[in-house]
Amino acid sequence: MVPILTVVQTTAMAATLYYFPAGGRAELSRTIAAAGGVELLEGGAGGDVDKAEFGSPSGVPLLQHGALKMSQSTAIENYLSLLAFPDLAPQQRAIDSQFCSIKEDVAAGYYKVFFNPEMKEDKAKAAEELKKNSDKWYPIIDKKCPADGFINGEAYPTAADVAVMNMCDCVMAFEAGNRLGGVDWATYPKMRALATRTAEFPPLKEYLAKSKTFLANPMSL
Repeated sequence: MVPILTVVQTTAMAATLYYFPAGGRAELSRTIAAAGGVELLEGGAGGDVDKAEFGSPSGVPLLQHGALKMSQSTAIENYLSLLAFPDLAPQQRAIDSQFCSIKEDVAAGYYKVFFNPEMKEDKAKAAEELKKNSDKWYPIIDKKCPADGFINGEAYPTAADVAVMNMCDCVMAFEAGNRLGGVDWATYPKMRALATRTAEFPPLKEYLAKSKTFLANPMSL
């Protein structure tokens, strides 16, 4: 059993995230932390850390929080959600985790196009494949979004809402994929409105105003 004192000290301590200076697979972690007031430091791209100690052979993101070292974006998002939204019920946490996982699937569909050399040469085919990805996922997401308020029924956004905001507006890979794939937000009005409401939540609005990663476009897409 972990001593209670250790848990309290760790919770109050800033965590360090290792990732590239762009959105990608780390921005949901950043925005979850921002929404819940969790102090999250940028540790760089992780080139100077032993990734194996975090459970990763080579990849990022990585998170260090006190003695805890971990990898895998969804696991990191779930951990930061525990700190950011401590009062949620198990069912609410399950929904948050579900949306974090959906975000990963949407990202994977877009990255499959962006990193395909053939798609770089055939813009029309790339746009078609990007549209297939959004057509596959966004009707489902839109149906799950509330007409007002937030997904878990709280007065504040939780990880599920923050995931939707990222899928709408974080440039890498989502906004770029949405834009190049010709997403018409009139087709997904609840998803678009939820993302806007979430971005207006004061802690997130403050974060987004100063973030250098949420709108970063390293591939010039």
